[in-house]
Amino acid sequence: SVALICIVVYCLLLFVGQAVFDALSYPTDIKHTHEYWRLISPVFLHFSAMHIIFNLIWWWDLGGLIERTQSRMQLLGVFLATALLSNFGQSIAFGNANNFGGLSGVVYGLLGYVWLYPLANPRVGFRLNPTIVIFMLAWLAIGYSGVLDSVFGKMANDAHLIGLLTGVILGCGFG
Repeated sequence: SVALICIVVYCLLLFVGQAVFDALSYPTDIKHTHEYWRLISPVFLHFSAMHIIFNLIWWWDLGGLIERTQSRMQLLGVFLATALLSNFGQSIAFGNANNFGGLSGVVYGLLGYVWLYPLANPRVGFRLNPTIVIFMLAWLAIGYSGVLDSVFGKMANDAHLIGLLTGVILGCGFG
């Protein structure tokens, strides 16, 4: 469902543009608008084909692992926690601006969760390939360096980091 929503929103962004972004971007003043869905909805916004493809591959792989080995409800819980916290953190990092989006904060949350959960609960029956962890952590570090900004545009590095930390905490906590 999350992948389908991301694809539909991406297509709407291509054809409708600003109105879709305005309806789903992070709120700058939630107290007055009461548009609470906007605390989560930026995860459905993607700004390029590469952006959505990269995020959906990881969502499918890491989220699918949680769904297959635990439950849809567990995946939903990890999704909601990492979406809320990574969006909030990114809004603070951007100076309460709402010009960010993407599922990558959640993807990093899934990474942290499936990386640590099997260590805290060895009976789970899966282990994350260490190469994936190394690649994703290296991508995070390179993102913070600013080198990728000229290639991919401004990256939501704080959302990535907060998502990762949220996933790590959830992975250890549910173990």
